[in-house]
Amino acid sequence: MCTGFTIQTLNNQVLLGRTMDYDYPLDGSPAVTPRNYRWKSRTGTTGQTQYGFIGTGTDMEGFYLW
Repeated sequence: MCTGFTIQTLNNQVLLGRTMDYDYPLDGSPAVTPRNYRWKSRTGTTGQTQYGFIGTGTDMEGFYLW
């Protein structure tokens, strides 16, 4: 189960955090995703991010999990 939290700064910006709780090691590495990043899922679904974000992720058979 993943855990998420949000923090609102004094100038009303909202920061979001989330854990990735799996029962095996992810061997994650730093990941930077810019705003308006176009992505495609393993099932063919596509989308585009509205905001950029920084975190950790891992390559899962050619698809990045973050």
